[in-house]
Amino acid sequence: MPDITTFDGVLDLLSGCILAILGNVLDFRTYSAPNQGEEKEMTASQHVMMSVYDRNDISYNERLAICYVRGVALSLFDWFRWRLVVSAPDGHIVEDLPSHFLVQILKSLLNYKSQAMSAKLKGAPHCNTGTLRKQVANLLRSDGVLKAFWQNNKVIPNDQLAIEGKDGYVVQKREGPANKSLDPSKF
Repeated sequence: MPDITTFDGVLDLLSGCILAILGNVLDFRTYSAPNQGEEKEMTASQHVMMSVYDRNDISYNERLAICYVRGVALSLFDWFRWRLVVSAPDGHIVEDLPSHFLVQILKSLLNYKSQAMSAKLKGAPHCNTGTLRKQVANLLRSDGVLKAFWQNNKVIPNDQLAIEGKDGYVVQKREGPANKSLDPSKF
């Protein structure tokens, strides 16, 4: 288990959660219809399966497992938000570090995909900027706080995956009852 009394431990915990949350987004099969080959165009019935029934090339049971793991990871995000306080090296409180970190990764992922498409680099079959954006939108609907953070925070760079000066961050337990009054519009 990560040592959440250290900032490195917090980043380890959040990184594991983010991998679980992005399980569906990062899985190549998400972008293919059921039984669609890598080089094959989608048939009319495959299009109906994807657009009407939200089915892709991931099996039903595996999709349920992905959803369950995402839910557990989002619950850990909530626990973190309400139970831990992170202070930056300059002393200011970092509001909602889990959302900040995930939004930073999502913006970078979308930026990298856009650059790859512009450079005509082949990636996951049937995945393009539009289908990736759709998956990100689906993910954001899973967590209202995360969605609000995404919509309200334009200052996070879309080409950076690092947290600067991480050695100076301090992690503390929140005193008293869980703080459920965080206002996502202030992020």
